[in-house]
Amino acid sequence: MSNNASIMTAAPNIERLDFQTPRRPDVSSTRILRRWLNATSSLIEEQWRQVLAKPVSLQGISIEPAMDTSAFREVPGDSIGAELAIGEGTVPSLIVMSHRLAQGLIADILALETNTWPNPTPPSPAEQSMLELLFENTATALGESWPGQKALRCELVRLHGKPLRARAFLPGTALLLGKFQIKTRFGDDLLYWLTPKESIESLIAAETELVITEEHHSQQALTRLVEQLPVAITVELGRSELSMSEIANLAVGDVLVLDQSVYRPLLSRVGKEIKWKGHPVALGTRLGLEITNVLTDDTPDQPQRTSAAPRNSRTGAS
Repeated sequence: MSNNASIMTAAPNIERLDFQTPRRPDVSSTRILRRWLNATSSLIEEQWRQVLAKPVSLQGISIEPAMDTSAFREVPGDSIGAELAIGEGTVPSLIVMSHRLAQGLIADILALETNTWPNPTPPSPAEQSMLELLFENTATALGESWPGQKALRCELVRLHGKPLRARAFLPGTALLLGKFQIKTRFGDDLLYWLTPKESIESLIAAETELVITEEHHSQQALTRLVEQLPVAITVELGRSELSMSEIANLAVGDVLVLDQSVYRPLLSRVGKEIKWKGHPVALGTRLGLEITNVLTDDTPDQPQRTSAAPRNSRTGAS
């Protein structure tokens, strides 16, 4: 047998592709979705507190992509739900809870004195009317918790006694499945939120683009404002150093000898930073500075100034 035939090559490590799970939203969108989920849970809890005789607590625990069939398998079959319309384009959404949770919330609305889960029967029409108020509060919370520039339109469309048969979504739709954990006096249960993934990502993209555009306009307005601010510029004629006694003896007509040569350009400053060099010029009855050099960060340091003129350079008054 030849050497070539005896050589075994390892099979390439091929990643398995899962065509049943839609891709996850990008990092920015995921962060926005989680913030939306958490803010919604807080607002639902606040809204329901006004209706329920016994308080409950809510916590957003996850929001993950899933195909419609996979998402429906996670939702309990014995459930009641509400169809919502989100945004101007009326994105369909479903809020679903089990019959057990529904009957527990009804018991809290009626302030029934029991500490065990009620019988998880399908809600009657009268009980559905009570649950409708909770679903309306949930829709309001979703809209007002939208992490955008303003609240998102979110309305209750109808209740569904069998939400998994509601046909709110086209077959084969990739969904986002959100879960809220609800702690009641009877125990814990889940509230489910199903909404089309692509439509929600479009809302997030539009909101992000709006924020970037508004920030750009704000930056432009700020730049225009800064460009119009007045800035004081100081032109330094020169310096001199005197003792305290010499300063005390200065009189009208005395002349101070400066360390600036008449042939050397004057320095111009903005604050403490030297920006330009130039020579003095006459502009009618006023002085001006003709700029001969613009200084930048890589301009070499300025030479040290000469020592101050001796005291006998001071000329007394006649």
